[in-house]
Amino acid sequence: MLNRKFVIKKYGEEDIPGILELFSLSFGKEASEEWFVWKYARAPWSSRGYVVRHNGMVAAFYGGLRFRFMFRNRELWAYQFCDVMTHRKYRTKLFGRNPLVIEIAKVFDKENAMDFAFGFPSERHARLQTMMMGATSYRRLTVFRKELSVVSRFSRVRCRVRIGWDTINDAETDALWERSARATELSIVKDSAFLRWRYRENPAGEYQAVVFKGLLSRSIKALAVIKITGEELQIADFLLPEQGMHGIFLKAVERIAADRQVKAIVTWANSSEPVARSLIASGYRAQEGIPFGVRIIDEAKMREQDFYEKYSYRMGDYDAS
Repeated sequence: MLNRKFVIKKYGEEDIPGILELFSLSFGKEASEEWFVWKYARAPWSSRGYVVRHNGMVAAFYGGLRFRFMFRNRELWAYQFCDVMTHRKYRTKLFGRNPLVIEIAKVFDKENAMDFAFGFPSERHARLQTMMMGATSYRRLTVFRKELSVVSRFSRVRCRVRIGWDTINDAETDALWERSARATELSIVKDSAFLRWRYRENPAGEYQAVVFKGLLSRSIKALAVIKITGEELQIADFLLPEQGMHGIFLKAVERIAADRQVKAIVTWANSSEPVARSLIASGYRAQEGIPFGVRIIDEAKMREQDFYEKYSYRMGDYDAS
């Protein structure tokens, strides 16, 4: 509690209408209760959200999605901070020596254990986290983009490509994730439970699964999650454990983009990943993207440098936040 008028607490059902109203004011777009419940109540590893109430009004909100990571075969737990928002009436107010968003972040940290915290903050929040919460200086992620011209639809792709969530089951997804985990050094655990929640059950319903199977076997070689936004095809996520599949994978996605008559393909990958080299070789242009940052809680488990150099981030990681 800050004083008699300001109260910081975990959100309850009674707070949701005020949180959604604040979301609309802060981000200039509407959010539904269905979306909020999906994001915070139905997340596979639980999520947390804190509100500041002032005279019966939601003055601020601070959300965190709890994720299980694998780092060099070790399990780590992290919170991805998101939906950080303060009503415009309170953005310049200080409580003690700190802005309200820092006070609410301190309560979050005190009540929720984690190995590290990360996120894709705005420039303003990135600076605040750096100055007042012990976060590292943030960096910018890498976006890969390819403008499409003429694509030969008759070129052969050496695998079977199927579109739709019903073309893969949970056991196949989990087996593919296990192979993918061995090929990456630091990633959110993207097993069937995560992928189902994050994409298939998303109220927006905008994501499609693209499944790659062998020509002579039933084995799953790769999985992509795609989304069409305007004239772009976004590769929101992918499980691609074999480097020998990179070119086949990118070629098949390009054919799908041509069929959908979009003008560009966009995806994210850490520039240190092997897939980044394959994207460049396939004609993608690398460019600077939005900020991302980390605050290490236990340096015995992971260092700041590990996060920035090894985190296999994807577009869908930010899209969920």
